[in-house]
Parts: sequence; structure tokens; C-alpha cells
Amino acid sequence: MARRWGRWFLNGLSVYFLFIFPSSVGGFLRKWWVSFDCLFGFSFVVLVVFCNFHAAAIYKWPSIVSGESKTYHISI
Repeated sequence: MARRWGRWFLNGLSVYFLFIFPSSVGGFLRKWWVSFDCLFGFSFVVLVVFCNFHAAAIYKWPSIVSGESKTYHISI
């Protein structure tokens, strides 16, 4: 029961800081908060995609037959 109340408390706290707190500060700040939130989300997606492409671009595949490591460069 305590874990359920703790989870509800944390969810309510996160909802407060994400939605209610920025909107209560003011319309000007709320407008900038929404744009900052969209910018942060977009930059996070770009960062994840870039890291995945970077990991795929320099990928070392050890060959079982010869025992040597081959590096494949994938151009994006």
C-alpha cells in the first residue's frame, strides 16, 4: 500500500513540475517552456539517432574463420 501511495505521489509531483508549475508562472514563460520542451525533445531524438548511426558506422565484426577483425564503414 505504501509503494502504491509513493508511486502516486511521484507521478503527481512529476505532473505538477511538468504542467501545472510552468503554466502557473505566466503565459510568457509557458510559451517559452513549451518551445523549450519541444526543442529538448527534438534534440534528444536527434542525439539518439546520431548515436545509433555512429555506432553502426564504425562496427567491428570479428570473423570466426580467419580470427581477424574487419571494420565496415557505412556512409550516411
